[in-house]
Amino acid sequence: MNKSILLLTLFLLFNFSALAQNRFEELTFAFDVLKTKVLPLEPIPFRLTVKNNTGAPATVDTALSFSTNSVTLEIKKPNGKTVAPTQLSYLLGRSISFPKELAPADSIDVNQVFDFKLQTYFGKPGEYQVRATFRNKAGKSIRSGWVPLTVEEPTGTELSAFEYISKKSQRDPGGMLFTSWKPEDLEQLILLHPRSPYADYARYGLGLLYESWQENDKAEGHFRQIQDSTFVHTEDVKERLKKLEHKKNSAN
Repeated sequence: MNKSILLLTLFLLFNFSALAQNRFEELTFAFDVLKTKVLPLEPIPFRLTVKNNTGAPATVDTALSFSTNSVTLEIKKPNGKTVAPTQLSYLLGRSISFPKELAPADSIDVNQVFDFKLQTYFGKPGEYQVRATFRNKAGKSIRSGWVPLTVEEPTGTELSAFEYISKKSQRDPGGMLFTSWKPEDLEQLILLHPRSPYADYARYGLGLLYESWQENDKAEGHFRQIQDSTFVHTEDVKERLKKLEHKKNSAN
């Protein structure tokens, strides 16, 4: 009797899980631009949201991340041509993702920053449209609607900052924007263009660089300058500052 109950329980659990996964295509996938107007070569922040608007539980078994192949983009350029990047991050790789059960009305929200080959995909000023597709392990997909994005023509000091970044990127076309630069190049960008939108990315890059070198005081100094700004990585900055503060307290 006990064995029969156990087998029945396992059977029901298996079928419940299968039904939940089959509801993946019924989920709602929203894709929003967090900064609708950017400069050329400025990283672009997006919010990805998966919501269960069905009346039953559903399973999401892949990571909602640009660093995996579960999310892809289509980019409609100002000339009308649509391109689909083969990857969305320099850090593309396998990501450990545990299945998440979404109860009815539950959702998953994730912020992601697109900075992969910006010159190729968003290199010219103009009006763009972008949409995303999210896939599960079984290959089923849900797609967002198109969202508008404007790449503005840089002028004045922003033009000078852009030209500096553009020349640097041309010398190292395969490098990650800002985070692969030498510290003196980042410092120079901040010195020449401290109020440019690009400067916060330079400060962030310096913070990451000094943190990796265990030069925690220098890392903290750069992170402090962007912790309360509208910078797209502010939440990550706050977490890193907490960890640096913890290390400092532990050492004392």
